[in-house]
Amino acid sequence: MGLFTQEKKYLDVNELENEEASAFRVDLMEDNDNYYLIAEVPGKQSSQIKLRFKGERLSVSVMEDSDVDENLSCIKMERVHDECERIFSFEDPIEKNKVSAACKDGLLSITIPKVNLESDEGLISIKQL
Repeated sequence: MGLFTQEKKYLDVNELENEEASAFRVDLMEDNDNYYLIAEVPGKQSSQIKLRFKGERLSVSVMEDSDVDENLSCIKMERVHDECERIFSFEDPIEKNKVSAACKDGLLSITIPKVNLESDEGLISIKQL
């Protein structure tokens, strides 16, 4: 089973690389058909969020806009003005083209459908000669 365990059916790349996983907090759940990822993105608009696949991994990026006047000299800056990214790999194959997302009230909700390996879709019939 490699990097995955029965308790942990996904891989958060940030955890492996010892990066700050608290860039934005997420909950990850699943049922038989989907993974569900909910991320806290308070005050962000959908235009500040990017979802994309990097190979088989889902990347969730949140851009922080700077609201500092460019004519001012900065003495100290503690607020983040950068891009935060979390990358997730999943144990089960997923339907990349069917992933959906919505952002409301500071929560980004992503539905990630699993490939139904038991469906007849894609089944190739064989002729008897």
